[in-house]
Amino acid sequence: MKKILSLALVLCILMLAGCGGGSQEAQQETPQDEGKPYKVTLILKNLVNPMWLAVKEGAEAAAAEYGVELTVLAPLKADNNEEQIRQVEDAITKQADAIVLIPSDSQGIIPAVEKANQAGIPVINVNTKVGGGQTETFIAVENYDAASKVAKAVAEKLGGKGKVIILEGIAGAQSAIDLKQGAVDTFGTYEGIEIVASQTANWNRAEAMQVTQNLLQAHPDVDAIFASNDEMAMGAVEAVDQAGLTGKIIIAGLDANRDALEAIKEGKMTITCDKMGFDQGYVGVETAVKVLNNEPVKAFPGVKALDNVSMEVKKGEVHVLLGENGAGKSTLMKILSGVYKKDSGKIFLDGKEIEINSVKDAENLGIAIIHQEFNLLPYRDIAQNIFLGKEPIKRSGIGTPALDKATMYSKCDELCPI
Repeated sequence: MKKILSLALVLCILMLAGCGGGSQEAQQETPQDEGKPYKVTLILKNLVNPMWLAVKEGAEAAAAEYGVELTVLAPLKADNNEEQIRQVEDAITKQADAIVLIPSDSQGIIPAVEKANQAGIPVINVNTKVGGGQTETFIAVENYDAASKVAKAVAEKLGGKGKVIILEGIAGAQSAIDLKQGAVDTFGTYEGIEIVASQTANWNRAEAMQVTQNLLQAHPDVDAIFASNDEMAMGAVEAVDQAGLTGKIIIAGLDANRDALEAIKEGKMTITCDKMGFDQGYVGVETAVKVLNNEPVKAFPGVKALDNVSMEVKKGEVHVLLGENGAGKSTLMKILSGVYKKDSGKIFLDGKEIEINSVKDAENLGIAIIHQEFNLLPYRDIAQNIFLGKEPIKRSGIGTPALDKATMYSKCDELCPI
């Protein structure tokens, strides 16, 4: 159990590394040197979820280091978009120098972001992507990848087979969409895993407990519960405990909050993932200062990653994409394989324009991506590496399992025709 937890934590931490971290060596002039600190407003989804409390702590640490006057706001009714809109408008009225925003509703918040744009106030987007308007950058752990890593850990813990329930975040929030999709796509790669139910619990512990209780009645033979955050995972923990099933159902979440870590120690929960809430808050405020000081900041999703890319791939051809880190090679591949949706442009297959909106869409069209892998076995051939851990098995006359090499190489020829 500890090994799986450690793996999830390490993988999720690496995802944020590219965004920059809370540097203790930052040496730069700030407005404090001029006697007038920048006024930055941080708008969170709520002040109940430990994840957002960690973001708040990180933002406060950065504000203290950079001499920023920080105002922290959150809806009284957790995750309420209307309140967040009013809080953005209030920040504009009070002439904030910058707004660090974690939207509850990626689309619903757009009018407020556009008002900030009109007022000339830079918006730093953190954690959950804003669906429109102009933001300076997007700072987050990649939710799709984080969910995928946790789902993979769950699948491996199940031995590649079992029934799974997914607890989703708030409908419409990009983070909820990405987390669910990452889990669904990953579980979909295991033939023996069935998602028997997927339902929102709105990031809320109490609601997750009630939803889980209902789903356990409908699916008493469930083997694992994937929750899109630790608060919902803790609600699932309580429901499973009340049902007398603790230790019999794998429960996974994301955020690595204190309650989840304690539940793992007690054997009530199995897996979590550190999405580095403190660092996200710290980097959000740090980035606001850099923007206000006209210093360069590295942009992530939310900016144009690819521009004027045109290519044609024909059957039997091998194309090599060359470019420095950050050039957009992986982004292009993820668009073609359905992980990301394109913002513009056209994709043609056999002369017909197609739309790829999901990994499933791509697979149905015969398109798949093989991610770069540093753990290939050099002393094994291509087929053996492709089917590593999923080797086709046949049984001899006495029932002894053995590697079905003929099937393995035949399938490899189908996947990789020469």
